[in-house]
Amino acid sequence: MSLENDLESAILKINSVYNKLSIAYTGEIFNFRKEKVKDIIDDDSIIKDTYQNIFDNYRQFLADNQLSLFTLSFDLDDIFDDDLYKINERIKAANSIYEKLRRYCDKKEKGDISLNKCLNDFFGIRMVFTDLIENKQNVLKTLEKLKENKVIKRYYVRNDGEYSGIHITLNGNDNLRFPWELQLWDKSKFESNMNAHDLHKEMTKYTNIPKHYFTKMEL
Repeated sequence: MSLENDLESAILKINSVYNKLSIAYTGEIFNFRKEKVKDIIDDDSIIKDTYQNIFDNYRQFLADNQLSLFTLSFDLDDIFDDDLYKINERIKAANSIYEKLRRYCDKKEKGDISLNKCLNDFFGIRMVFTDLIENKQNVLKTLEKLKENKVIKRYYVRNDGEYSGIHITLNGNDNLRFPWELQLWDKSKFESNMNAHDLHKEMTKYTNIPKHYFTKMEL
């Protein structure tokens, strides 16, 4: 099969697991489009307890369902033949959530931006392919079809300096679920993307995060 057909099967599989876990999650949640970043951070630049507890509960829920997530990775690996070079998954780290919210508060909008434009990757999957670039146009057509069929919320090509990839968001299309993100990379861009990723993390890292914040955030 072609890469775009295999990718469609993979995304449908991911979406199935996403929907299953989203339905199984019974913790509190809110509308990610209506909530603003500025309303989540308090005057001391700390995430308000109400939201902190919601984030903590969902991260713990994902940790409790690691078996399903690991099984998903094996299932994805079986879908592709030699196209798939590497696959990684991760639950968004506590400090990464904090740093991203702080970063959006420091931008010109001063946090007056919907949360779904800031935190769209509570769980992330990165798939690196050997032939993504040569199949890029067909892949984009497939993603457009999946968007029209409401399987994915959105996708975009990100070219930022040395970084190049395709980002895909799943959120159930109702903004009432914790969003997941898929990243598609080409193997030829793996090293430069990793370098750009590490540089971005270092440049945007806050060094004055209160110690009690990390204690409170540990799973």
